[in-house]
Amino acid sequence: MFISTIFDRVRFFNRQRNYKRWLKKPVLNHREGFLFSGKKMFFSVNGYEALQTSLVKKLLENISLFVNVGAHHGYYSCLALSKNIPTIAFEPHPFNCAMISKHINANLFSTSFTFYKAAVGSSSKHLLLYGGGTGGSLKGNISLAPEAEKQTVPVLSLNETIELNDSKSLILVDVEGYETEVLKGATKLFRNKTKPYWIIELTKPGIDEVKEPDFLAIFSYMDVVGYEA
Repeated sequence: MFISTIFDRVRFFNRQRNYKRWLKKPVLNHREGFLFSGKKMFFSVNGYEALQTSLVKKLLENISLFVNVGAHHGYYSCLALSKNIPTIAFEPHPFNCAMISKHINANLFSTSFTFYKAAVGSSSKHLLLYGGGTGGSLKGNISLAPEAEKQTVPVLSLNETIELNDSKSLILVDVEGYETEVLKGATKLFRNKTKPYWIIELTKPGIDEVKEPDFLAIFSYMDVVGYEA
């Protein structure tokens, strides 16, 4: 037990060191037309998440509001803001929040940006967030992050925070297994006269994962409220 605790703390401090190093990196001109920093993956010669980036860019041509749930370092928020699309972002992890603020300030995007330093779920509460980086989750320690990194974070619902009115919007959800709870707290948006587009990132479907009820429940839920995948 003692050895495993020491190992966990070492992993935690190494991750914290990496977070601080990324936060100090200078912002660079990104190929998509904004200033950004962080991991090399964001500056890949093939583009960051090329397929999803292409899809988001296409949808941005037809919307007037972008909602980024689980915004990480703010890549998709900056993409939308660089095209003059007002953006609302949610992110609970303090380091990710600092990276988002760094990028928003570097690009002078703050006037069109609303930022909730919170996770998104079915209702307002406080819950344990496990891990960080790209794998922080309210679902549990699914990324096998150091136990020392878990922390209590505020949780909000989209029903409580978003007013779509007549805006055509895109909602991008990347919450590492907590998607069902996000949708439970978005019932008002599904009833909106002008329905938003949704992009919901799910765990890559392997043979076993497809059988998981939470995975299939997302498709069933969206089908019931009038969407096709």
